[in-house]
Amino acid sequence: MTRKKTSHLARLELTWEFIQLQSLILIEIKFKSLEFIFYNLSKLNQLCSFTFDTFTIRYRYGPMDLNSGNKFQQINSMLIHTYTQILPQLKFLNLDDDWVLESIPLSNLQYLNLENCSIDKFKIITHLASQLKSFDVCIDSGEINFQSIILPTRLIRLNLKIYCYTDLADGKRWQTLTNSLVIFYFKFDIYICFNFIEQILDSFRTSFWLAEKHWFVTYYDDYLFSIPYFAPEQMDSSYQSVIYSTAPNNTIFYNHINELAVRKVKIDKHYFININILKLKYSIPLNYLLRIVDLNQVKHLSILSLEYLLKFMSISIKLLCLYELSVKNDITKHAIKRMSTYAFEQIQKLTIRISDEYNYYIIDELFLLFLYTKYLIYKSNIPSPYIMIRLINGFVHLLNASFISCGPFSNQEQIFRYDPDLLVSRVKQLTHGTSLCRIYHIPNNGSEFIINWWIEEQPSKSNLKACSSSYKHKSFRKSSLFKFCFT
Repeated sequence: MTRKKTSHLARLELTWEFIQLQSLILIEIKFKSLEFIFYNLSKLNQLCSFTFDTFTIRYRYGPMDLNSGNKFQQINSMLIHTYTQILPQLKFLNLDDDWVLESIPLSNLQYLNLENCSIDKFKIITHLASQLKSFDVCIDSGEINFQSIILPTRLIRLNLKIYCYTDLADGKRWQTLTNSLVIFYFKFDIYICFNFIEQILDSFRTSFWLAEKHWFVTYYDDYLFSIPYFAPEQMDSSYQSVIYSTAPNNTIFYNHINELAVRKVKIDKHYFININILKLKYSIPLNYLLRIVDLNQVKHLSILSLEYLLKFMSISIKLLCLYELSVKNDITKHAIKRMSTYAFEQIQKLTIRISDEYNYYIIDELFLLFLYTKYLIYKSNIPSPYIMIRLINGFVHLLNASFISCGPFSNQEQIFRYDPDLLVSRVKQLTHGTSLCRIYHIPNNGSEFIINWWIEEQPSKSNLKACSSSYKHKSFRKSSLFKFCFT
C-alpha cells in the first residue's frame, strides 16, 4: 500500500474483506495516516505477512525527517503498541530497521528481512525467532565476531551483509556455522591486503564449499561475496578491478552484469550475453562492439550522437529487444537529414536534446523517426511553451513527457504557471480523458525546473464519437480535466 492509497485508507471502514487480509505492505505512507493504520492493524486476525518501510514515510511534500520534532518518539510508540499485538501471529516480516523487535515474541516467524540491524539486536532476535527458516539481514553496527553470530537451529537460508574486518573472512569458520544451511548468500564490506587475498580464498576452496554446497566466492572492489547472487549488475569499462574468485572462471561473474558503460579503455576479452542497458560513451567501432556484447539482448541503448544508429543499418543486427533510446548530444538538422529514410518503430521511450537552431523542423522529423514513442524525456532549453505543445501533439502515442529545462521560460514562464488553460486548450491529447502536469523546481538552481506531463491513454477511434458526445453533456470546462500543481 503506497501513499496514493493512504487517503482512502484513512476513511476506510473495517469491512469484512479488509479484516480478512493476510498480507499488507506499507510503503510511502503519509505520516498523518500512520496512527489510524497502526491502531487498526490488531483487528487483522488473519494477517500473516507484513512489510513496513520507515524511511519512506511521507510528510507533506517529501520524505519525513525522523529526527525532527518528536516524530521519532511518536513512531516508536506506535510501533511498540502495534508490533506487540501483531508480530506474534506473523510468519513473514519485512522491515527496514530493527526498532523494538528485541522486546517482542516472534515465536511463529519463519521468514524475516531486516535491512538494518545491530549485532546486539541480531543476537536477541535470532533467540526470539526460534522457528526462523529464512533470514535476510544487514548488520551495520556493533563489534562483530564469530562468537556473536548464533543462528536459529531451523534456519535453512541466510542472506547476510556485514561491515567487518578480515578475521571474519575465514571459510573454515563459516563452514561450521553454515553446515546445516541449504542457501547461504553473503557480502562483506572488507579490505584485504593484496598479499593475503588468495590465502583467504583458499579457505573457501574446500570440498565443503565447492563440491558439497557448490558455493562460489569472489573478492572484487573491496567486497568479499558469494556469486552469482551478489555479483555486480553494472560495469564501467574505465574502471575494472581485478577479479579474484573460487569459481573455475569468471563466466558466472560476467553473466550477472546487465548494464555496461563502454569508454575508450579496452574491456577484458569477454562476451557479455545479458546486457540490457548499454551506454556508449564514445563512438566505438561496431565490429569491436559486436565482439563483446550480444546486442540482441539490449533494451536501452545510450549513444552520444543520433547518427551512430546508422552503423546498425549496415548489418543484420535487428536490436530486437530495444525499446528505449537516449541521445546525449544535441540532435542537429544535419543529423536528422541523414536519418530521414529510416524509422525505428520499436522505440517507446526516448531521451533527447535538440539544437535551438531549426528546432521545429527537427521535432517534426522526429515524429516520423520514432513514430510509437510513449515516454519522452526532453533535456534542452525550452524557449517557448509551444515547444512542449508541438512535441506532445506530434507524438500521438505519448503517455508521459518530462521537460528538463536548463533555464527559465523568461516571459513565457509566467503565462504557463498562472494560466495553464492556454496550453491545455492547444494539446490535442487532452481533449478526452484526465491528464496531470507538475512542475518540480530544482533546489539551488534558481528558476530551473522539471515539467512532467502524464497523459491518459487515448480511446480507440471506435469509441471516440461516444466519448466526445458524452463530454459535450458535462457541465465543466475542458480545463477542469487538467490538474495543475507545483511542488
